[in-house]
Amino acid sequence: MSYLNFRISSSFLAYTCSFCLPIIILCSIFVLSEVYPFGEGMVLITDLYHQYVHHYSYILEAVKGDESLLYSWTAGLGSNFIGNIAYYTASPLLIILFFFPERLLPEAVLVLILVKFGLCGLSISYFIRKKFTTIKLYEVVLFSCFYALMSYNITYYYNVMWLDGVILLPLIILSVDAILHNKGITPYVIILSLLFISNFYISYMIGLFVFLYFIIDLLLLKKVKPDYEAKAVFLKFVKGTSISIGLTAFLTIPTFFQLMNSLGYDQQDSHNDFSMNFILKLFSGVFDSVENGSPNIYIGTFVLLLVPIFYICKINWYEKVKWSILFSILAISFVVPPLNLFWHAGDIPNWFPYRYSFIFSFILFYMSLAAFEKVHTIRFKILILPILFSAIMVTVMSFTNEGELNIVANNTTIFLLCVVILMKKLNIKKAAIITLVLYTLIELFFNSAVVYLKVNGELLRPNRDQYTIFDEYKSAIDQIKTLDPMPYFRIETDANKTNNDSLTLDHSSVGHSSSMLDNDLIKTMDSLGIYSRKANYSRKGSTILTDSLFGLKYFVSSSELEDDGYELVSRANKLYIYRNNNYLPIGYPVVENIKNLKIEDIQNPFEFQSKIYQTLFETKDTLFELINPEKIQYQHAKLEGLDNSKKLIGHGKDGDITIKYFLNVNSQSRLYALFDIANAKDMEGLNVFINGKEADEYITSHFIGILELGKFNNEQVVIELHFDEEVVEFASDELFYRINTKNFSKYVNQIDRDAFTITELKGNKMKAHITINEEDQLLFLSIPWDEGWRISIDGEKVKPIKVLGAFMGIPLEKGKYELQMTFIPKGFLAGSFITCISLLIFSVIILRERKKRREVKVIDHDEEVAS
Repeated sequence: MSYLNFRISSSFLAYTCSFCLPIIILCSIFVLSEVYPFGEGMVLITDLYHQYVHHYSYILEAVKGDESLLYSWTAGLGSNFIGNIAYYTASPLLIILFFFPERLLPEAVLVLILVKFGLCGLSISYFIRKKFTTIKLYEVVLFSCFYALMSYNITYYYNVMWLDGVILLPLIILSVDAILHNKGITPYVIILSLLFISNFYISYMIGLFVFLYFIIDLLLLKKVKPDYEAKAVFLKFVKGTSISIGLTAFLTIPTFFQLMNSLGYDQQDSHNDFSMNFILKLFSGVFDSVENGSPNIYIGTFVLLLVPIFYICKINWYEKVKWSILFSILAISFVVPPLNLFWHAGDIPNWFPYRYSFIFSFILFYMSLAAFEKVHTIRFKILILPILFSAIMVTVMSFTNEGELNIVANNTTIFLLCVVILMKKLNIKKAAIITLVLYTLIELFFNSAVVYLKVNGELLRPNRDQYTIFDEYKSAIDQIKTLDPMPYFRIETDANKTNNDSLTLDHSSVGHSSSMLDNDLIKTMDSLGIYSRKANYSRKGSTILTDSLFGLKYFVSSSELEDDGYELVSRANKLYIYRNNNYLPIGYPVVENIKNLKIEDIQNPFEFQSKIYQTLFETKDTLFELINPEKIQYQHAKLEGLDNSKKLIGHGKDGDITIKYFLNVNSQSRLYALFDIANAKDMEGLNVFINGKEADEYITSHFIGILELGKFNNEQVVIELHFDEEVVEFASDELFYRINTKNFSKYVNQIDRDAFTITELKGNKMKAHITINEEDQLLFLSIPWDEGWRISIDGEKVKPIKVLGAFMGIPLEKGKYELQMTFIPKGFLAGSFITCISLLIFSVIILRERKKRREVKVIDHDEEVAS
């Protein structure tokens, strides 16, 4: 009994260490890199800062009952939120955030990341204990740290929801093995369901791998055991997968429909620096890029030595065949673009390439563990060749690509591992333990620190005060809501930290960033000249018309504002609160002809806005007037004319390609420009100077749209473009316009702002009074069109039409009406019904499997008594 207790306590200690040690190593790196509270930095970088933390903030409020889980009025102009939950916030581990006050959300996310790294170590240690029973407990702990701190996790730690897949991958493989041995499906169903819920995107990749793993293993087992019940096992697998899909249908089905509306926009050629970097990524301390880098596959330099040994150890041939096939499929997928695209569910990633590379690392890890367990069966002389090969490979690759530090670090760890293997063969236990611990700590700390620092260097980690600034703007937003009793209007700020600020600040806006954004909305924004791209749109590029059209009523600014139509109404500490006098409500009656405007008919956003202006206000006035430059100068470049375009080829060392436009402004005018640059996606940025003064960056690798130049009066305006590029190609002529706002306010005031009065706005529901005073009108709603809206007028269901490509319109006769709108995501009710049925079926299966296990125990007990 004492021996049993020792075994239990030893296993518990091993699991505890497997959980804690990766956290300790990662914490030490955070401390050394001055993450708050040990410095001014944050773990919130790139999408974690721009998207996820704001979705977390929203979900915390939604769970409290203050917001809807189905529809968000504060996600930009309004958005179906079910897909955001499935992609960003469905992980059960998010419960950690509820134990922190909102002001400490960055620290809560830090704890969430650490816990997930710890769980990676815990899950893989359990996997190792089940699959490799002769590997010692201290070896289990040390190897589990390599899995938890693999380069994939360190490089993509800010994509927190992906880590759930890394945690669950070893467990789901164990559950699949149970099915392959004709055992119950309950563990498989539970783990696969958790995977689907945690993140549908990574679950797709793991699901694909699990299917390959199962089919390959099934075929090989059938070959090894002629009497193997392959058909019954296959049906079990299908049944378990089907139940898991059914259990999560309430989330996955509506997410699928939303995803179908978000795929395929703004696709670009996948360009990733593969080449020799793929081999380099097997070494510690190697990082290239999170934008177009090669796969992050490092999981320990031991794979350089142990994977070759895998093929010469006494391991079952079908194991070698199975893992070799899986290895080959993943390796080929990295090289062949269509296969790479298939692993990404047919959608080319924006940054963060090879998002499934952790699966390849897992394959290498398994092969290495299998070799390590059997290494004692090999004569040491045979090991000399893999050892020499690894040492030479490390030296050559590190020297030519990563410098002397990597030579020392990688050769040191390879040497230590060789010593461990030698001691393992000679059964020198204490020295082997000490050496293996040194090997683990040196390599993991070196790789984790180097990769973490390089990632932060590329992505420019923000300081914590850039998050605390939200507190100042939050007080201004609260002040506006106190001053203005209307239940709904849109607000913008110049906090400009992210396009999801509104989720944290709790207001509707003209900006949102999400992988689940509807393509039609992005296309409409793009047609209007608003800065937009796949999964992103913002107020940049807005004009007096779009501010009115989208119901922008207030602007909170850190400095005095000079935009047309805005009036200072209050102050909140150092912030200015402006009201837009040209504001239009979320709904208002307009001429029915607006439904005939098609975004694809007019390519020029200035002309498109003028057409909306003329239709909306029934006028022949034009909103924008074209201004042709008096002169254009090209410097440090040769100009080549193309069909309907032009190309500039730089002179090399002479300097940046520079274009100067000279505009004569004869009266007070606000000027705008649009530069349609064909190769803008390849550019890091474009520096714009207006009369010698540098303006905001106009073009990055993501955005292109209308640029406001400023207000000028009786002067010559010189606009300079500076390109740090060898070739610049324009797809069309550069456009310069002045805006005519002379009668704008008069026209806006003609629209009956009281014709649409919101009487109730709560969660996913809205009620309003409508008054239509003229014939041939429709109610325009600046709410993004979505099939999930259920609308009734005076109790009768109506179907809205699409207006301007992405918004809703309801044709109405003259009269007064009661409007009721309820949002239920498409597929949500059907998915919920399927989930309920699947839950009942799964409950029956659990009871049957439990009964069967009891019967087996009784039989075993009877046989034991009889013997």
